[in-house]
Amino acid sequence: MYRPLIRNKILFLFLGIIISASVLFGVYVMKAFDTYMDRAVSSLMFFHLGQCKIILGNHWEERDDTSLLADTIRNLGLISEDKYINTEIIRHDGKIIATSIGSVSGENQLKFREVQEAFAQKEGFEIRYDEKASQNPLGKSYFAALPIREPQGQFIIRASTSGAIAGGITRELFGKVLLAFFLMIAIAAFAIYKLTQKSLSPLSEILEVATELSQGNLQKKAFYDKDDELGLIARALNNLSGSLSHKINELSNEKYKQSLILEHMDNIVMLVDTSGVVTTINYRGRYIFHDNRNTCAIGRHNTRVVGSVELDNAIKQCILDNSAKSIQLTYENNMKYVFQVFVSPLPDAQKDESSSVICVFHDITAIISIYEKQTEFIGNASHELATPLTSIKGYSETLLDGALESPELREKFVKIIHAESEHMQRLIADLLQIARLEGSEYKQSVPFSVFSTQGFFERIQQRLANQLEKKNLALSIEYLHPPVMIYANPDWLEQVLLNIVENAIKYSYENGHIRLRHNCMGEFAVFSVKDDGIGIKPENIPLIFERFFRSDRARAKKKTGGTGLGLAIAKLVVEMLGGHITAKSKTNVGSTFYISMPLYKEGKE
Repeated sequence: MYRPLIRNKILFLFLGIIISASVLFGVYVMKAFDTYMDRAVSSLMFFHLGQCKIILGNHWEERDDTSLLADTIRNLGLISEDKYINTEIIRHDGKIIATSIGSVSGENQLKFREVQEAFAQKEGFEIRYDEKASQNPLGKSYFAALPIREPQGQFIIRASTSGAIAGGITRELFGKVLLAFFLMIAIAAFAIYKLTQKSLSPLSEILEVATELSQGNLQKKAFYDKDDELGLIARALNNLSGSLSHKINELSNEKYKQSLILEHMDNIVMLVDTSGVVTTINYRGRYIFHDNRNTCAIGRHNTRVVGSVELDNAIKQCILDNSAKSIQLTYENNMKYVFQVFVSPLPDAQKDESSSVICVFHDITAIISIYEKQTEFIGNASHELATPLTSIKGYSETLLDGALESPELREKFVKIIHAESEHMQRLIADLLQIARLEGSEYKQSVPFSVFSTQGFFERIQQRLANQLEKKNLALSIEYLHPPVMIYANPDWLEQVLLNIVENAIKYSYENGHIRLRHNCMGEFAVFSVKDDGIGIKPENIPLIFERFFRSDRARAKKKTGGTGLGLAIAKLVVEMLGGHITAKSKTNVGSTFYISMPLYKEGKE
């Protein structure tokens, strides 16, 4: 239930401030009034002394009679029935010769300041306090003195009185100030109480809304809409509830999205606790490990789900070392899968130690398959090397066995041996070139320079003029953009373009047309080679840059003499030079190859 703690705090705070200010003001007023009373008493006493000097001047001839002189000034000290001003005449040696109170003190008066100032022909005034009364107005005495010059000597007249003159007025004023103080405190307390009660009453509604929000009811709203601080708090609370509701919906949607991503991602994600029991596994894992009922794998040990002791050991070692591990795992059921498994500890938010382990299975079956296929292709290439060698050996043996005696057989067999050796030589050269291009040391040794694209196509046209003439092919050159400067190896780039144009010649129909174009796109210079030949099947286009790939036209090696490595070499060279190569093609329509090279930027060598 709401308790008015803030209202009480505000009430006591303001009362404390008012009381402190009132006390300081009262002290200041009393001090100021006390100073004012001192000045008033001083003025009164000097006025009294002036009157006494006038009166004593008429009776000064009897000055040798001290008793008569005392009688003269005795009646001058009465102010009221109970308040007197004592009047004294002091000789130059500090001796009192007459006083209005009747008794004369034998104490030397020269030690007092007001006496010293009066003998110095000044108005002497001093306030002295009783030692027991300290600064109490009732415990102080006022002393005022004026000089009196006579032909026969020097005298002063001194007046003194107690603080009772000002004390009564001070006590009366203090009583009134104290009464006003308590009256003001009472009025202020009542006013502050009513004001805070009225101003802070909406807090109960705001607190009720805040309580509902803390309990999850985000639809609760505060309806206090005034333009004060509480109204701002109420609106901020309403905005907060709306924002929280929006954020919770976003988090729910995000959690749902992450759940969908986790469920449908290609990688297997499995969470196990520190004892190795599976607590979470996504759909891909359930599918691979034959758990389609969603809960079969959960709650079981990972060795019963995956069946791998190596994985279990990696999980245990991961927990023991609190560090990530990576292993390669082979799993076979109806199919064979090869996984690269990443095992990492998940720390507990409340503790420093790991509470679970996440296992991510990256399916590398396709990569391993490609590697195996490449191995197979290398075997095929080795077989292709063995084939011409067998032919060469066979025909050579035939020649040695007597075919040399027949001019017709001798010429035929020698031509076959020569053709097979050239094919073998080209294959070996391509394999050696690929090996060199893949070597990091060789890549670093390739010299780069800045050169213009001017004249590339013209030089290729000159070098391939005979081949173009044999098939009666037309070759056109178009510069859609003026020649530009690039930073690469000009010989390698020219060789790549030469190989691409040679392929276009090989696979173009007679009387066809080859188009060479130069253009710029963004920060790249683009060279394109377009033919209208036999084209490439759409399903083979993504594979044409792979090594040893055999398409329909690649298998026609007897007509073209190709090794199946030309485009793979071209891709390696272009990428080594910082560019990229792509192709577009349609069967029986033609193919277009695009080579993009980065433009030269000054300072980027």
